[in-house]
Amino acid sequence: MSDAVPAGAVRTGLDRGPSGEMDELTALMSDPAFQQLEGRFGQFCPFEAVGMVRAEIRHSNYLGYILNPFRPHGFGTSILWAFLKCALIEDAMSTIEASALDDAEIRREWRNIDLLILLPKAKRIVAIELKIDASQSSDQLQRYRTIIEATWPGTEGWRYDYLFLTKHHEAPNDASWTEFKLHDLIDALSEFADASEHHASQAHEMLRSYISMMRRHHLGNKELERTARELWSKHGDALAYLMDRRPDPLQEVLDQIKEDGAAFVASISPAGVSVVADKHAKKILRYAYEDWDDLAAFRTAKDWTNTKRLMLLEIKKDETSIRAHLMMGPGTTPDRNAYIAGLAPVGSGRFISVVEEELMTLNSEPRMVYVDLVSKMADFTLRVFKEFDPVIRKVSAERTMGLSLPPKDPALSQ
Repeated sequence: MSDAVPAGAVRTGLDRGPSGEMDELTALMSDPAFQQLEGRFGQFCPFEAVGMVRAEIRHSNYLGYILNPFRPHGFGTSILWAFLKCALIEDAMSTIEASALDDAEIRREWRNIDLLILLPKAKRIVAIELKIDASQSSDQLQRYRTIIEATWPGTEGWRYDYLFLTKHHEAPNDASWTEFKLHDLIDALSEFADASEHHASQAHEMLRSYISMMRRHHLGNKELERTARELWSKHGDALAYLMDRRPDPLQEVLDQIKEDGAAFVASISPAGVSVVADKHAKKILRYAYEDWDDLAAFRTAKDWTNTKRLMLLEIKKDETSIRAHLMMGPGTTPDRNAYIAGLAPVGSGRFISVVEEELMTLNSEPRMVYVDLVSKMADFTLRVFKEFDPVIRKVSAERTMGLSLPPKDPALSQ
């Protein structure tokens, strides 16, 4: 088939046929800016490898490690000093001598507080609560402050610095805490790394990797952003082509479940309970407890699937995760209301999630966790049946009795 362009016609972007697409992609991959960008992201990052990017507890673990002068990273007290200089106001730092760090103690998750720096010589406590993507709970910071001041009383000369370390602007709920921006911390660590005497050490390389990971995923990088804008300007059609064909690992898992068909159904079916497939959609897989099909007022759903089942097990994909649900669909009002009264779900609306559970996230490696997903779904299927089967049968029996009673004589109520 010819890629010839009719006289007077103009082709743009990747509408040029296969050869045009290949030319655009080749030009993109040959661009030095793209190769530089690829090199930056192609480097092995141990923090990404262990799933640390958005795991707050792992960030706290690493920060606690490098701030501890007695850990074998080789930084001694110098990185702790750099941290305190960045985090504390000048007046607070003026009261702390460098020698006060010699017996510093770093506590992790003491009484649920992310990081606690104890400086006994200076009679100083520095508390750090870290939030990457989460938000503070209503009384969390006040509760932590109360615990600290009861343990190290101000009447004994202790002084306190409370730092709320966060990626996003969020005022602390307790006035004693000071907002400490994550980008200020990373800038301070970067400055320390540039000036460090340990450039060849493994700990220094790890610190560099941590800083790079934080800039890539949380803080932005002006140089990379400038390169990205340049590439979009020069190769927008090729990049759009790649975006349209970006792999979707979560969808691949749903497709694998569909492909496994009866084998998957058998794997998630509790002993003695019949689970069957219902009507699937692209991002939603549906299954049903066949044991409920003959119950009164159960197959009364409307505008859902053609089986008319009022409740279905669903495996649903969103942008970041796959979750399992016991869903109640729309149905005839009296029957549906009876089941709602019996099940007492938290939500409301035409579609109600009675109970749900996360099966996997984007941070999971799909092929490695597929067996775990099947196992989780099997546990979910069993747990849901054990918990809700007696309730659903009770509601069904009550509906049967109510429907079978003769109409009440109005005269009897007079």
